[in-house]
Amino acid sequence: MKYYAVALFSTLLLVMSSCRAKAPKVEIEHEYPVTLTEEQLLAQPHLLGGIYAAYPGAPEEDLTPAPAGYEAFYISNYNRHGSRYQPSDARYVNTLKRLQDGHKRGVLTEYGESLIPRIQLLCDSCLGHGGQLSSVGVEQLVGIGARMGRNFREVFAQTMPGDKERRKFVSARASVVPRCGASMNAFCAGLESTYFDCFPALAPNAVVKTDSADMAYIAYDSPDMKALSSRDAPWQKDYDRFKVEHVNRDRFIQAIFKDATGVDTLNMAIDLYWLVVGMQDVDVPGCDLSDVFTPEELLQCYQCVNYRMYICNANCPRSNNIPAQSASTLLKNIIESADAAIATDTIAAHLRFGHDSNLLRLITAMHLHNAVNAESDPSKYWQAWQEYTLSPMAANVQLIFYRSSNPSNPSSVLVRILLNEYETLLDADLQPIQNCFYRWSELKAFWQRQIVDNGADGLGTVNIQ
Repeated sequence: MKYYAVALFSTLLLVMSSCRAKAPKVEIEHEYPVTLTEEQLLAQPHLLGGIYAAYPGAPEEDLTPAPAGYEAFYISNYNRHGSRYQPSDARYVNTLKRLQDGHKRGVLTEYGESLIPRIQLLCDSCLGHGGQLSSVGVEQLVGIGARMGRNFREVFAQTMPGDKERRKFVSARASVVPRCGASMNAFCAGLESTYFDCFPALAPNAVVKTDSADMAYIAYDSPDMKALSSRDAPWQKDYDRFKVEHVNRDRFIQAIFKDATGVDTLNMAIDLYWLVVGMQDVDVPGCDLSDVFTPEELLQCYQCVNYRMYICNANCPRSNNIPAQSASTLLKNIIESADAAIATDTIAAHLRFGHDSNLLRLITAMHLHNAVNAESDPSKYWQAWQEYTLSPMAANVQLIFYRSSNPSNPSSVLVRILLNEYETLLDADLQPIQNCFYRWSELKAFWQRQIVDNGADGLGTVNIQ
């Protein structure tokens, strides 16, 4: 464990160089920005990266004070990995090859020729890092961990040296996909930085690991989920038509090619879209691709990405609640882990690090605000459900548990829900007892009703991009 502490310390040094729910008459101190108009989106084109949007950072306002007599004692979270490189090198290589082929055939415009050195610079920096956590992502996770430690110091103070009989521990688990383990390490480095004056404070009391056995809840796809997301699923044909009809390539292609004969213009546009919106997730000095698309063209591409994400990860009527049901294993783990922490009083936090799809399905099953919006018209999916606010890079849901100093209090355990560090409520007929604080007994009962037998076989999904 000494080695682990040194590794986290090195990581830290390298890096450091809500909303109102449908329930009536409930307001909280600061709202999470969950829906934006088309005009607002076009003015903030980085958000049109959808799941590639970089983490927006924490709210400037302080969190709502806990009810009198209550103190935080336990935290449960699920954190998406931070900003990363493209899932594989193919998008970089294919885009560069198309431009180089156009150069050889003499069919590129002057502007098209200007893209070659820029994409080459991007390739020189990013090739070989496909799917890996970037330096931008590491910094995001360090920041989230540090803020958790500062905001809830009373929870982690219980892991400090002192009374060994009452000392609490931290459990951290990550998907076997390397960027998730790297995110976990960066987060824990940030968390430890809160106690920098007595470093290492957390590491000796943390059980931190990446284990394929944990994939059964951290990144599980039910059989129904695998069928829904497969290339043979019935909705895929409609989706293919939607892409052809909604991505206008005329201006874009004419700006690059004098003659685009033989060019797969749709796939070129989509590949370049990913590279453009992904620039916010990597640090490549001197590479600017902001002039490739107009904001309106980015919006067209985003609508296509949003279409697929909505069907596979949210409450689209066409999905028949399959995404939320697929999250049953994860939601059950969260509930059982919390009950164990409450009963034994030996765990300060259960920290989980995984992927956007699993997080989105989880918050759908939880019925977090705006995560369960239902829309049947594909042209309006992007207006009903906007994943850049729900699951940007490094997105997270945190459950903060509070205990009353009076154990006879029937509301002795309360829970505050944070989505991306903003207080949030449920879209459900369940009222918090005060501001954003729910009774755990009521919250647990509601979430247990969402859990189904999803065919969990003890295995997770390992072929994750």
